[in-house]
Amino acid sequence: MLRANISCSGRRLALALRRGGWRSGASSIASAAASPPSGQVDRRQARGGQPDRRGRSGGTAPSIIDETQAKGSGDGLGVSVLTETGNRLRAPRVLLQKGKARLFWDGNPVVYGGAVSTTVPGDGLPLGIGSPVLVADHTGRPIAWGMFNPTSMYRVRLLGSARDAATFPHLCLDVDATIAWRIRQSAEVRARLGLPRAGVTTCYRLINSEGDGLSGIVADVFANVIVVQCTAAWAHSRRSAICHAFLDAVPHADVVLWRPQLELLQKEGLNDDQDAISTDSTFTRGSGDAAGAATAVPDRLVVFEEGVKYNISLLGGQKTGFYCDQRDNRGRVRQLVSASGARSVLDLCCYSGGFALAAALGGASTVVGVDSSAAAVELATSNAALNGCADACSFVRADVMEYLQAAQATHAGKYDVVVLDPPKLAPNKHALAKAAGRYRRLNSLAAALVAPGGVLLSCTCSGAMAQSGEFPALVASASAAAGRHAVLLGRFGPALCHVTTPSYGEGNYLEACLFGIHGGPHGASSS
Repeated sequence: MLRANISCSGRRLALALRRGGWRSGASSIASAAASPPSGQVDRRQARGGQPDRRGRSGGTAPSIIDETQAKGSGDGLGVSVLTETGNRLRAPRVLLQKGKARLFWDGNPVVYGGAVSTTVPGDGLPLGIGSPVLVADHTGRPIAWGMFNPTSMYRVRLLGSARDAATFPHLCLDVDATIAWRIRQSAEVRARLGLPRAGVTTCYRLINSEGDGLSGIVADVFANVIVVQCTAAWAHSRRSAICHAFLDAVPHADVVLWRPQLELLQKEGLNDDQDAISTDSTFTRGSGDAAGAATAVPDRLVVFEEGVKYNISLLGGQKTGFYCDQRDNRGRVRQLVSASGARSVLDLCCYSGGFALAAALGGASTVVGVDSSAAAVELATSNAALNGCADACSFVRADVMEYLQAAQATHAGKYDVVVLDPPKLAPNKHALAKAAGRYRRLNSLAAALVAPGGVLLSCTCSGAMAQSGEFPALVASASAAAGRHAVLLGRFGPALCHVTTPSYGEGNYLEACLFGIHGGPHGASSS
């Protein structure tokens, strides 16, 4: 009877659990819980119990392992821990469609709604927005756990896998302890990258959403302030625990600024009548709940990035206040300008002047930054003065497309280096076709301003574009339309602190392509 219950479909299993009660239904699942999915443990070599590189077994064919044997297998043990903890807490379960479980055994951190077959309420923990749930395959065997949201396309944001449960059983279904553990882990990884380094680099990404196992949370450290962007309902409901976990993990931080993303949280099922999701709040050591408006956080703060000083705007700035993701690419521009002796540089969509400062500090004598925001131009100007390169830098407030169109008559082929780093033009795949046309036009105009033998650094922060793999070809085609031949010198992503999960391609969003530009106005060519 137990095996019959296990082999039934997700819908029949859900019905069995409802009729027989949680404990009896859950116990019927437990008999198979020790064995991970087919191909995971069944195909083990007799010697050492490890699969070969192709996943094929060698030696004597093993039998299906029982729970006792599973104690020697991280996967099997983890399933047992998930099962036992779920039974004890009488936790709800989310059953996957048949064939979907492999994604999550392999590390995918997000269960989308289309992958879900059935949800099974527990009689111990509630089932609603922000509820911890077990995630099980179509037979009911738990493989992970995470935070549930019936309203969101991100149906379950995973916080722990069976493999995590095998290694850290005490964290299973303990949300606050898992949050604290993951933040500590992330801080240790950044420390191995040399972050922070006083007087050198004091701004960096500490939590990069799914990459750090905390889907819906992005956190940047700026000296003694941590700014957190929240896009997930589960995280917003636990903001106090999350913020204090940040303060515990980062001893030099004094305050956390919690910045909820209103539009995305509304899509997650929250609204102003249910929760305060439109106002930044602060958390300090020893405080309980939010201290209210972000009065403890200064509007301006000076940070270091590879020795370069930046005034950043914490309260009125874009995103978290500064784009830490372009740190390594700014360093590449500085090195390139220094090595090549480039003199003239154009930084398009410059925001706080990062690429412009890199070029000036690398030795460029004429650097122009362009941005449509008056606040950005003011910020970039102050940063040039802060680093002693105000004489080399000038910043212009203008629509970048209009600026490029006007510059064709007077500045074609004039710049040794042009950097184009526009805001997100394709918020999703549906907008990609329209955005591609705009990317093409911007890059064609930008390439026309590059001197023969010069360099174009073109960037996209649109995940849909970066994940398509088509961005380098688009830029090359756009350059050809301007009568230029673009050769790809390198493709780069964000700074190393922006960690990603290889099994979750949706986490890749930034691509920076460095091109050498041949040809020039009126048929000129590079020497």
